[in-house]
Amino acid sequence: MGSDVRGRLPALDVSLEQPAMEFARRVEAAEHIYLGTHIDPDGDAIGSLLGMAWVLREMGKEVTAACADPVPEIYTFLPGSGGVTHDPPTDEDLIISLDAGALDRLGRLYAADRFAITSIINIDHHVTNTRFGDVVLVDPEAAATAEILYLLFDRLGMPLTLHAVTCLLTGIITDTRSFRTSNTTPRVLQVAAMLMQSGAPLTDIVQQVYESMPLASLCLLGQVLCAMRRVDRIIWSQVTQEMIRQCNARAEDASNIINLMNSTREADMAILFREDADGSIDVGFRSKPGVDVSEIAVALGGGGHPQASGCRLSGP
Repeated sequence: MGSDVRGRLPALDVSLEQPAMEFARRVEAAEHIYLGTHIDPDGDAIGSLLGMAWVLREMGKEVTAACADPVPEIYTFLPGSGGVTHDPPTDEDLIISLDAGALDRLGRLYAADRFAITSIINIDHHVTNTRFGDVVLVDPEAAATAEILYLLFDRLGMPLTLHAVTCLLTGIITDTRSFRTSNTTPRVLQVAAMLMQSGAPLTDIVQQVYESMPLASLCLLGQVLCAMRRVDRIIWSQVTQEMIRQCNARAEDASNIINLMNSTREADMAILFREDADGSIDVGFRSKPGVDVSEIAVALGGGGHPQASGCRLSGP
């Protein structure tokens, strides 16, 4: 007789069971909780930030949700996005870091004096995470931090509102590029299905994120592709401040270009250099399965995943 191949319901990794219980204890004891996510935020950063905020507020907690950089326009459809602050913590009882591989990835949210005297919970899925904080909930096998959050909330019986599940599904969709990346596992597909069963509108999210591109983004895409070069199996291009001005665009309008570059069959790695207004250079790396770009990013002071990493370099 053949073995039973039916899948199991998704569950938090057993290694995170004890940290999950400690997370619950510290959240229960806190009255005012500060949530922070990484600079240059993507969909998982904002989706996880807001998803956590909605769950905690439903529990009666006072919550401050923060990001050093503005919420990209592409994610302003998410409920609660207009309430994200850019200020570091002040007198909150608890700090929860979301989707940030290291404290410096929080940018100016990282106020060393406040972090030194406040309990910190670190929730992330980057393989390069430095395991900072008093409670560490890091699962590199997860496709998105939003996936970890759903499993955590489910395990602890925490309340999931429609706003919360919409934000969490956005984090999963964007970090898997609509379930097309190599980190798309049966577990994350099950989690996505359960979020949809709870009311999360997958079609609306995909429409907002992938099918509502402003004209400025198309203009910038054209310029970046015209500047693209290839050396052996590596392609690279750049986004300069002059390109951004000519297209009347913003830096965030270049966010998905590198994924398109990485789809080139003649290359195994794509690199995009983006000049920021302060002169610093944001470097994005993408690669095909089997090519680990996270080691390059870490060597340059950044981090991320084997097939999707980045770093920021000082300008000339």
